Amino acid sequence: MNRTAAVIALVVLTAVPALATTYSHTYELDITNLENPMYPPDLVDLDLYVNEFPPPNMSARLFDALQVGAHNVGTTWIATSSTDPAFSGVAVWLTDLNDDFLSVELWLTSEGMDESIFFAPDGLPTGKTVQEIRLTLDSWYEDNSGPNGIWTANVTVDVVTTPEPATMATLLPGILLMRRRRELRRRIG
Repeated sequence: MNRTAAVIALVVLTAVPALATTYSHTYELDITNLENPMYPPDLVDLDLYVNEFPPPNMSARLFDALQVGAHNVGTTWIATSSTDPAFSGVAVWLTDLNDDFLSVELWLTSEGMDESIFFAPDGLPTGKTVQEIRLTLDSWYEDNSGPNGIWTANVTVDVVTTPEPATMATLLPGILLMRRRRELRRRIG
């Protein structure tokens, strides 16, 4: 590989983080409509589940043991392969071409959707690597003045992906070819 090609390869490979795509969805969780409403304690569990489909319908949970309360509004928690042991399994499931189910569970309630909806309009993130998953507690509302009370929370899930190295390897020859073509045009014209 000549020096120009080596420089271009280095630039392309270091630009991978710049090619990151963030998919985001906000879940509204409401326990007001439970059959037997209960007032939440000061701290409740917040988890992100990925349920694998088709059967055997296994599931993985990120942010296990995370406890949140009203004082956490605006806080973002980040899971990566180095911060959460379940991350690698979840990342594989999110990119395995199966339309798994992604849900957020907060205390006694959960909301979720199929991956194809979460990753819309791009569809399932094929040819990508999940770099991190962020969970943000956007709002928390409690009104315990009535007999049943009102309690809601909004949680945003962000999934950050980058192209897989193999995808970059297929782009590199094209970039080098365009560069070579440009050099030939300068010489001719």
